Amino acid sequence: MKVTKYRILLAALCGVGVSVGSISTLQAREPSTSTLVSNVVPDVVNAYDLDGATAWVGLKECRALVSNDIDISVRFDTQIDTLPGDSSVSLFNGAVYYSLARGTTTNMECKAEDGCIGVPDADVTRTAEDITVGVGFRELTGLTGAAGCDAEIDEEYFIRIYLRNSQLVDTWQQAEGRIILDTIRPEPPTDISAVATPNSLRLEWTNSPSSDAARYVVVVSDSPLEGGELPDEEGSPRKTYAVTGGQDGKGSASVNLAANQVVHVAMAARDLNGNLSVLSPSVEVTTADTIDFWDYYRSEGGLEEGGCSVVGLHGASGRAGGVLEYGWLVFLSGLALVAGLRRRKS
Repeated sequence: MKVTKYRILLAALCGVGVSVGSISTLQAREPSTSTLVSNVVPDVVNAYDLDGATAWVGLKECRALVSNDIDISVRFDTQIDTLPGDSSVSLFNGAVYYSLARGTTTNMECKAEDGCIGVPDADVTRTAEDITVGVGFRELTGLTGAAGCDAEIDEEYFIRIYLRNSQLVDTWQQAEGRIILDTIRPEPPTDISAVATPNSLRLEWTNSPSSDAARYVVVVSDSPLEGGELPDEEGSPRKTYAVTGGQDGKGSASVNLAANQVVHVAMAARDLNGNLSVLSPSVEVTTADTIDFWDYYRSEGGLEEGGCSVVGLHGASGRAGGVLEYGWLVFLSGLALVAGLRRRKS
């Protein structure tokens, strides 16, 4: 995209790296691991994201899982064969599941008072290489209908197995898979501004205050948007586009508009579970034919006589000053030096 290319080029000319902001995550403790388990693989239909032993489920996925009464499962790849042999002593001691509110670090011993629920043997499949535990999503979460997903749930569900590598060992090791269920919409961004061409939108905004707002989308409409509306409403004629960049309150989106078209642009935040915020109030934008590089450079604080502006680093004044007082002179001097060396070699 033109705006993104401009930023990369400006950063290169000024000798400044392009940084990527970190994303804050809110989660409870990590799932328990065992030396007897080499890999843990959750199987959740249409999970928003999968990361090792963890599956992420948002509002949209929650509704589908509950409405269709879908079972989920976790496969534990074992280093040992836990199938019963000639001995009546088992190396597998069952499976349980439980939940924790996100942000807590409680270690569950799964005693009777801990609220852990045992998984029936019929829902556990064992081979010589793995153990797979199945649980209905409704049973795991306690939800009975899709409307329950709208109740702003923020829970982590753990599915645990117990195993040991010898009948002579009294201590059972435990391994867990985790499903993070978050149906809370993040807060929307504010202070939206935009410049448009038929193929791209250049956007600036104040980031969402929600700690797990990871990305942003932009919605383009033919009519004004008051804000507070849902961007993912089914059957909406509005067009939604992903925004690239964004951690510094600046980004761009590829669009398909006409020249000199008047559109209304609003934005929403997307969290780590895929939940979209409500829309910000829209701003009116008229698409230009192109965005000229030098106009963009000057709009970001670039100097005609030399010097560089760091695109995307705004101080309290709203602009960052030149990083190198004679940036262009240094750049051109470097080119001249390279040309001189080439002539000497020839």
